[in-house]
Amino acid sequence: VGDRQWNRTYLLYFEALRDIKEFKAFFSYSVRAFDGAVQKVLLSRWVDGCEVYRKPPTERIMRLFYDPVIKYSRVSCCPYKPGVSIMLNITPSYFPMPTFLPESEFLVEVRAYTRARADLIFETRWYARLVRMFNVNKNI
Repeated sequence: VGDRQWNRTYLLYFEALRDIKEFKAFFSYSVRAFDGAVQKVLLSRWVDGCEVYRKPPTERIMRLFYDPVIKYSRVSCCPYKPGVSIMLNITPSYFPMPTFLPESEFLVEVRAYTRARADLIFETRWYARLVRMFNVNKNI
């Protein structure tokens, strides 16, 4: 969805097939080299998916991603019963990027488990390029 490449929206739909009482998610942001190989992990976090919904994060980095996702998505509270659905609306241009992230190609990897590394229930990798866009007044 979205007319321009930098204004795309990705819809992720999940439906619980069994009781999910807790889940842990691992997020990482890595810079990629010119040949495409992952060079350095800049950010990585473990998040308790049920706890972060009940008590929103106070850490600044987590808030940068949490606020836009919660604002534009449909997420219900844990525990998840069979048939409960979650829809995540991800629009990368809505995420405010910290200034310490370099303009470069990157990899965002997300893995979710039912317990701390017990059963993998979701895994995704997003390859993209970060380009800073500035509002420039050409009349000056």
